Amino acid sequence: MDTNVSEDYKKHLDLCSRFDTWRLKTACSLITGGLPEYAGGVHPQEQTFAEIYEAAVSCANYSLALVDANARVEDYRVFPAAFTHWAAAIGFNPVLAYTPKMDASINESKWAKADDLEEIKELFKEATGQRLPSNIAAKLRAFSDKSKSKWRCRGLAAYFWSIDSSMSAAEVARKPELHKFGCGGKFPGDRQMREWIADLNPSPKAGRPRGK
Repeated sequence: MDTNVSEDYKKHLDLCSRFDTWRLKTACSLITGGLPEYAGGVHPQEQTFAEIYEAAVSCANYSLALVDANARVEDYRVFPAAFTHWAAAIGFNPVLAYTPKMDASINESKWAKADDLEEIKELFKEATGQRLPSNIAAKLRAFSDKSKSKWRCRGLAAYFWSIDSSMSAAEVARKPELHKFGCGGKFPGDRQMREWIADLNPSPKAGRPRGK
């Protein structure tokens, strides 16, 4: 977090970081070091707040996923991690005062039941705030078979690589989310998992995973 933000901001951020969704104006305020709407919505970076709010409204239901796609503009709500990921993707990195843990945006119950490409695409957009890249969608489609576990594991792998493209296939394969939600607790083994997801790796490299 930015060390220059106020104690009042930190207090409200601590509270808001426990919420599952944020009102759009609150999201735009918090991400630029301002206070949430319920606390007065004071924006120390007024111009930056206005810019990111306008961008968010323009991208709503396109590159920025909303909690309710049919809501009125004044009622727009976003998933915190997905919003932060979207903001960084469009170039707002220098002003981010808060970056939530990305893994927290995974809707566990939905991922555990997903069994086709359209569901995976929706879950990817919900988690990242962006559409699943067409080249990744094509790879998922080409790899399709009757195994729902493969769909889920490959979709989750695409999600994790969208967050950190430097991870090795072995590192992604060991993610507990792939085991728990992708395979329903029935893990096929490290080698099999790596084979399922290897072609999705955006930067394949030889050698052992980091830290080994």
